[in-house]
Amino acid sequence: MAWQYPDPELAAGLVNGVTRAYIRGQTAQRRGDAADTLTFLSGELPRVQAELARAEESLTRYRTRTGSMQPSRDVQSFLNSSMEYQRQIAALRLERTKLLQRFTTDANEVKTVDSQIQQMTRERAEIDARMQSLSVSERESVALTRDVKVAEDMYMMLRTKVEQLSLLRSDNSSHMRIVDNAIVPTRPVGPGAWPFVSSGMLLGLCLGVVGVGMRQRLKPSVATTSDAENRLGIAMLGDVAFSDEQAELEREIDAKRRLGIAAGFAMPGQGRLEAPRPGTALVDAAVVEDADSEYTESEKLLRQGLHDQFLLARRAPHSLAVEGLRTLRAALHFSLRAAPDGVVAVTSPAVGAGKTFSAVNLAVLFAEAGQRVLLVDADLRRGKIADWFDQPAEGGLAEVLAGHAQLAEAVRPTVVNGLFILTRGQTPTNPSELLMLPTLADNLRRCASRFDLVIVDTPPVMAVADATLVASLAGSTLLVIRADVTPAEQVNETLKRLARAMSGWLAAC
Repeated sequence: MAWQYPDPELAAGLVNGVTRAYIRGQTAQRRGDAADTLTFLSGELPRVQAELARAEESLTRYRTRTGSMQPSRDVQSFLNSSMEYQRQIAALRLERTKLLQRFTTDANEVKTVDSQIQQMTRERAEIDARMQSLSVSERESVALTRDVKVAEDMYMMLRTKVEQLSLLRSDNSSHMRIVDNAIVPTRPVGPGAWPFVSSGMLLGLCLGVVGVGMRQRLKPSVATTSDAENRLGIAMLGDVAFSDEQAELEREIDAKRRLGIAAGFAMPGQGRLEAPRPGTALVDAAVVEDADSEYTESEKLLRQGLHDQFLLARRAPHSLAVEGLRTLRAALHFSLRAAPDGVVAVTSPAVGAGKTFSAVNLAVLFAEAGQRVLLVDADLRRGKIADWFDQPAEGGLAEVLAGHAQLAEAVRPTVVNGLFILTRGQTPTNPSELLMLPTLADNLRRCASRFDLVIVDTPPVMAVADATLVASLAGSTLLVIRADVTPAEQVNETLKRLARAMSGWLAAC
């Protein structure tokens, strides 16, 4: 008997206890069976003894009447054969009486004994038929002698059985012995947990690989630049990794916008962001000395609190996201050589793809490369470029298009040398109508002539028609797609709308 359990002492005690209980149970059952049989045989013994007495009395009367004591040789031969069948029949009848204490007459066990009794009775009848050749006196002698012998044998057999069962009932010994008691093992048995852990890890790995493969095949979104090129048939300029630093910066911008000046005291620490590089937050001193320089106003704004703390390209210049933007900057620089002008519209299929993040940081990186860059917020509904530079949105593009402000007055310098911004302005009631005015095309041409690069941040294409209005006037359009989020069908619809706007377009993921 074996048993495995985490507690070795409990396992050994359980095995020994079960073994002893089994032996005690078997011994008790054997004694109980002996007692039941003894009770039955004790009840049958007086009946068999009475039958023996009657048979002996009948035989004595016969011998006294006939004066015969010993049977002849022929009679003895028939007597021996008949006695054997009579003993078997008597034993079977005793067995049937015992079975009837547990079963009914319709039980298979009782029917089997009945058939055996009938078989023995037929065979004895055949012997009795051969005895017809004997005389009546000899046949009577055979029958009486047979009854005495059979009754005597049955009586002696029952007496012997009763004596044996009496001894067995009082016997407490057992025929079963314990070869070895279970002992407490000194070390664990079995293969241990490692095979199961390894199998589970392997199964989990296989299921994970299958799940990832099925997800890649069944998911509707674009996963990588290669996936976008294969599924959409467009050339991708590069990919930008997700940035935890940028997520923290956006939380700070949101807190700043919600809480106002008090957010400066409520914002969390800058633990994961790099400190500004020395000198990057200042304009050129030589330019500031010139009273007629356009950077004089930038110096004034710097002294009034202008900063770059929300710009990832300045706060974490060596992060993976910024390195990806630098790769995108290089690809965009070469692509713009064949463009009709330096105006680039940045858009996306839907909200949350990262177009504003890409536009802002690309403008910073191009400016740091020595180009004069103008960043225009053409999202007149929900533009947030002003928040990224911590400047008010009023007095921007909306006022210029409505004729309430001059372009030279609306364009603002920043702390990044060579970078200027044109905010969205006050939210108008008719943004699409303003963007359809010829004033937008005229101002974009003026900006393209004064700046090396004009980056225009537009609303999502699928949300409103503003993006296609701006894209139709830009020399190039940069489409930003968010991996594992933007559906391929949405990108296809965006490309169709941009194609109808008749603009040259590029893409980034």
